[in-house]
Amino acid sequence: MNMEKNKYEAPEQKSEKESGSNSNADQTIYERGAEAYRQAKQVVSDAYEKTSEKVRETYEQKESFMKTNEKSVAMYGVVPASEIIGEAVVNPEGESVGKILELVIDAGKNRVVYAVLSFGGFMGMRNKLFAIPWEAFEFSETETKLILNVDREKLEAAPGFEKGDKWPDFKDTLWGESIYNYYNYAPPWKP
Repeated sequence: MNMEKNKYEAPEQKSEKESGSNSNADQTIYERGAEAYRQAKQVVSDAYEKTSEKVRETYEQKESFMKTNEKSVAMYGVVPASEIIGEAVVNPEGESVGKILELVIDAGKNRVVYAVLSFGGFMGMRNKLFAIPWEAFEFSETETKLILNVDREKLEAAPGFEKGDKWPDFKDTLWGESIYNYYNYAPPWKP
């Protein structure tokens, strides 16, 4: 039979005389162990609480994001350039004016500066191209088309160029100012 003590068995009882001197030491060890256990338990509890808090925050953020996206609506007028090029253009009276042939952007300032409009036989005019300030257009809320807010007289006398001709230098600010002034808009590069 193995005479070794099982480490899981309760210690043997000692006589009162033997245990008297060790009881204070045992009590101190017991108290320290109990305190260490309480501290460890508190650390685990705090970690659990922080983790739970983080999980709740993440869940709430996700829920908030989902609710925001559920209510999301399309931003009016935000479309790819490819959908604008070739788009029909009408005047405020609903009469066809032509189509957008090109968009000219100021890449340094992140904005559209001109739309090149092809007038396809409007009021007897030949198919000419016109650089028109982007601000002169608005998107139709009910149809897939742009509305050009320029009156007929202005369009009839507008400066333009032929499709096969050399196009204007869109970087030329003097030319640009003349176009913006013609349509009664302030050039975006001017303060």
